[in-house]
Amino acid sequence: MPHNTNITDVGLPYGGYPKVVSAGWNDNYLPIWMQEAGYDTYYVGKLWNSHTEENYNNPYAKGFNGSDFLLDPWTYRYYNAKMTRNGETPVSYAGQYSTDVIKNKSLGFLDEALANPDRPWMLTIAPNAPHSNGSQDAVTGATWFGEPEYAPRHAQLFKDYKIPRDESFNKIIDGAVGWVADLPTLTEEEINYIDEFQRCRLRALQAVDEMIGELFEKLDKAGVLNNTYIFFSTDNGYHIGQHAMQPGKNCGYGEFVRS
Repeated sequence: MPHNTNITDVGLPYGGYPKVVSAGWNDNYLPIWMQEAGYDTYYVGKLWNSHTEENYNNPYAKGFNGSDFLLDPWTYRYYNAKMTRNGETPVSYAGQYSTDVIKNKSLGFLDEALANPDRPWMLTIAPNAPHSNGSQDAVTGATWFGEPEYAPRHAQLFKDYKIPRDESFNKIIDGAVGWVADLPTLTEEEINYIDEFQRCRLRALQAVDEMIGELFEKLDKAGVLNNTYIFFSTDNGYHIGQHAMQPGKNCGYGEFVRS
């Protein structure tokens, strides 16, 4: 969110779901405005950071006719995600791939929306992919991230893909800010790792692509595709090898902003 909302970070105490609630935004944000304009609203996937099994219902996120939220500490896990549907007791999807779970829930809400042809609707879908896979220590609560996990059906894809070796790849440019200027260049072993990391990201996106295809197909069969506005949004830009940086999203170079 823009920092003029006084939400100045993605985690506690300056951001995350508790901050959203304490700042009053749970009573005054987009889905509520859409409902006030006469829309039915639905949401599937990640809503906020620090949106957990302990606080999801205290209070529940307002503004949705139907919702199914990923909850921390399972939000960034591609398998065994835990979700809460319409404020009900969270359910664990043990052994299931989260993007596929989100796809099926989204198609269900779309059916619900299409069943009321006289009412406009807004469906927001927020899968985890291709975010890094997150694991959390059960004792300390510490979270660490690794390469994204992909569905087994996509394991054979992109085997020869390599990150483009453009002019910024693994190079520290003159005049770089201090902490970037101090980075060591990547070793051959590290380059091999980030190439595979990017392959995992591409594979993880395939399930998202399949989901989009099925949503478009359902809209088309219902005869409403040409009367539906579809918006794509994403996180801030990603760096992976450019300027000798490891995978992440911590900098504002042009290559990252455009990615």
